[in-house]
Amino acid sequence: MVDKDSKQASTFAGRLRRLDPNAYMGSSFVHWTMVMDERRSGWLCSESHLDFRDSLCHALSRENLVCLAYCLMPDHCHLLWAGLHCQSDQSQAMRQFRRDWNVRLKPYSLDRQAYDHVLRAKERERDALQKVMAYIWNNPVRKGLASEREDWEFSGTFFPGYPTLDFRKEYFYVNLWKAFNEQVERFG
Repeated sequence: MVDKDSKQASTFAGRLRRLDPNAYMGSSFVHWTMVMDERRSGWLCSESHLDFRDSLCHALSRENLVCLAYCLMPDHCHLLWAGLHCQSDQSQAMRQFRRDWNVRLKPYSLDRQAYDHVLRAKERERDALQKVMAYIWNNPVRKGLASEREDWEFSGTFFPGYPTLDFRKEYFYVNLWKAFNEQVERFG
């Protein structure tokens, strides 16, 4: 006879345990990391960047989310998503995004499961969020792929309805938080 805890543990064999589904709902902020299967590289180019952004647009729009920062690396990517509405569902959006992007990535594919870090209250304060965003954008510099984060073409912000938001431009944070607050009020 298998006890309940053993049965639950086997359900998750080979997979990361997730938090309660409510942790990914509403105005949550989540730092997602996705790795290419077997850490394969060779897929990253301008066309795959456009495919990524197209898949991202659909997933974010359906669930009223924004991507405050993303960075595509040769064998993985980072995204910082935020919910705009009490019904925003990052888990659902991530499932849709991964499904769609995997189709576009062929013959490459993402590893079985995304890693996530749901930001706590202190990490959601503006200065702390900006540090997470900087961490994401500085990945290519830390890996020696670019001398300045602004030089890496495979990173940015994706905020549906605000196509000119670009972390490389002056007043980016002022414009970002203005747009974010407008949308939270709209959907709130």
